[in-house]
Amino acid sequence: MKKLGLLFAFAALFIACSKDDKIDSNIVSSGTEFSKENIEKGNNLDINSYKEIADILKDNGEIKFDNKPVLIIFSKNGCKYCEKLKEEIKNDKELKAKIKNDFDSYYINISYQKKHLFKDEILSTQDMALKYDVSSTPAIAFFNPSGENLFTYPGFMKANRLKVTIDVLKNKENYNLDEKELLKKIFLAYKENNV
Repeated sequence: MKKLGLLFAFAALFIACSKDDKIDSNIVSSGTEFSKENIEKGNNLDINSYKEIADILKDNGEIKFDNKPVLIIFSKNGCKYCEKLKEEIKNDKELKAKIKNDFDSYYINISYQKKHLFKDEILSTQDMALKYDVSSTPAIAFFNPSGENLFTYPGFMKANRLKVTIDVLKNKENYNLDEKELLKKIFLAYKENNV
């Protein structure tokens, strides 16, 4: 008997709800129309993850290859060594100047989904990470001005070592070296500078 009573109550509720033909347009989505402001907010969610060094970085929505080599730092939320790398950069004025002046530099947080114009194609953040084999963070990818990847350094790099790496990689004569020769030159520079 209780089941029959519940069934009638449910039927009455269903009938009452179906008689109301009015739809409140304030509570129903109007589809996929987004304001420019909301799209921009969505595209820039990642900026807060690198705001302490944003003054030396370019907008990662469009990664340009012009006259300078390019440096891309890949990170993700909750990455202890990503935070440590940002601190190294933030606290070393010489390193900040090298990153800003010698390279076109970008920071990509792989915890966020974003589109990047990269060498005349649009890639998602995840596609960028896959393309440069970023499986752990931080990872620092170095490119020559033509957009060819010189090499990607997986892991944290102290400020002194990063400065030496930048000095080697900004030198145009090193752009034509294969990866093995380039790494040999970089490690020799580390040894000479005790880093």
